[in-house]
Amino acid sequence: MLAPFEETFEKGLSKVLTEKSKKGLIINLDVIPGSGRFKLAGINEWNNHLKVKVKAQPEKGKANSEIVKEFSKFCSRATIIAGEKSRKKRILLEGDPEEVAGKISLEIKNL
Repeated sequence: MLAPFEETFEKGLSKVLTEKSKKGLIINLDVIPGSGRFKLAGINEWNNHLKVKVKAQPEKGKANSEIVKEFSKFCSRATIIAGEKSRKKRILLEGDPEEVAGKISLEIKNL
């Protein structure tokens, strides 16, 4: 069972369901394909997932590739670990969980 990441973040990621792993931080995503550009779009208040808009359409893995590429900017490596054919995904962001979460939190605060 996932529990909110217990570290202190002023806003944003503290509400998103996250999980620490040996390799980094796992985040639940709600993906909105076909947007004008990649963007962290806030938090789904109903399920506490991070909403992510992607430019690519969900065909032939294009949206997944965009997600991995963009989230890799926050960590050493990003991998989709669940939901490859769904708009609901779990992504592993490898690296120090606190550092990765801090970078994403800064992006969320700027929404």
